[in-house]
Amino acid sequence: VLFQWHHFPCFVYCAVFLPGSNGDIVLTGASDGCLRFRKEASVPSGQPEYGTIQASAAALHSICVEAKTGRIFCGDAKGDVTVWSRTLESTSNAFVSSGYELIKTIRTGQSSITSLQLHPRKAHLLVHTQPNAIFQYELRSYLLLNKSYAGVASESLLVKSTFSPDGKLVISGSEDGIPQLFASLHGQQLQRGVWGTRFFHDCPVLDVSWSPTAHMAALCSYGKLYPLSNPLCSSSYLSGFCFDVGGNHPIVVLCAYRDDQEAALVEDLTMESQRRVSQFPVGAVRASEDTNQQQQMASEEHVQRVQRALERRRQRLQSKVSFMVKAICEGEVSCNDVV
Repeated sequence: VLFQWHHFPCFVYCAVFLPGSNGDIVLTGASDGCLRFRKEASVPSGQPEYGTIQASAAALHSICVEAKTGRIFCGDAKGDVTVWSRTLESTSNAFVSSGYELIKTIRTGQSSITSLQLHPRKAHLLVHTQPNAIFQYELRSYLLLNKSYAGVASESLLVKSTFSPDGKLVISGSEDGIPQLFASLHGQQLQRGVWGTRFFHDCPVLDVSWSPTAHMAALCSYGKLYPLSNPLCSSSYLSGFCFDVGGNHPIVVLCAYRDDQEAALVEDLTMESQRRVSQFPVGAVRASEDTNQQQQMASEEHVQRVQRALERRRQRLQSKVSFMVKAICEGEVSCNDVV
């Protein structure tokens, strides 16, 4: 612990470094709903607060900051995500808290937000909520992209979820002790090894983290320490080796073998799913075009049949009229007979 900040009685639920501040400024969210800017340089002088924003009337459970735009996303205890952006006047000094304004409130319809995570490559936001739901939003229009991450138990604890470094997968904790692995694009549940199995002996998996540079993931539990069996840790995506740290509240680190075949299998499944989803609209358009073309061909064929029938009828009538005219001229038939 380098610094310890003391404040008036208030629980701090989350803290993140502000991008672009070189680690000098930390944002914290607390039970009073305030988003606080804390400057490390001012800690020794007894003035840890650099600025404050009243982000919500409820407790702030999670904070994340978009490095490119500087937008701050705050998830609170009433199920809302507030989005804060720097004003034009504050662009010269990006760290002045008074220069932020509320630009959007995403109402999930859930009772509480437990974690927020930005997609590493796209403008997407992963929102873990209570009860038992994970959402993915697009951050240009703030539309809900995906809510089909099924199987997560999150009723009362602050369970977390996160993207893989490439954004193709989502891992999540769960109160039932079963860590979950999903395909990010459409929420398909992938069960491999520890993923989708009871890993912590009924103790909740509260937090998950994925290394941005190595094939490693960490799971954090809250409860008694149980021995980890080697067979459980030897056949799963990111599970070549298991390291157990944290005493009675274990943190398990999963590391993949370089030649992990199941890791490759999960990757193939993910790529195949993405390929199918990406090709679905094209296939649907092609099918629609084929159907329209068939209907048009059938309609043209029907018109041609009608035209040929009318032409044959015209020819028969013309032949009959010619025969009658010839008969009258030769005196074989009188006009009264024709009438």
